[in-house]
Amino acid sequence: MKSDPADNLQSISANRPPSRGPGSGKEAWVRFATEMCDSNEVLWRFVDDQTATIKELQAEVELLRNQIATRKPKGGRPRTSDDKVQRIEDELAAGHSKRSIAARHRVSAMTVVRVAQRVAERGAVQA
Repeated sequence: MKSDPADNLQSISANRPPSRGPGSGKEAWVRFATEMCDSNEVLWRFVDDQTATIKELQAEVELLRNQIATRKPKGGRPRTSDDKVQRIEDELAAGHSKRSIAARHRVSAMTVVRVAQRVAERGAVQA
């Protein structure tokens, strides 16, 4: 991964000369203006470096998103219908085993376990 350009940035300070009095001559203002121009050049290079880094990172993110999109199939299994879930809940309440319920309704045992957990959570919330 590309390093952050801010890691190499050094602060530059330029003291503004006074408006009047000692140290307010033309030479002091020329020196101040030169320091400001130099610091602006450094800052513009910094902005250019950061812009390049951001573009590279955006391209990398886009590449990763495309790779993930090609690996992972869209969708998945369809949801278990509400009426089937209700029948599973009824059979759980009647005391049938989870495996026998799963076999009867042609769902996985894990689906029955998840339904049972939701029923238990609802019971805990109502209590």
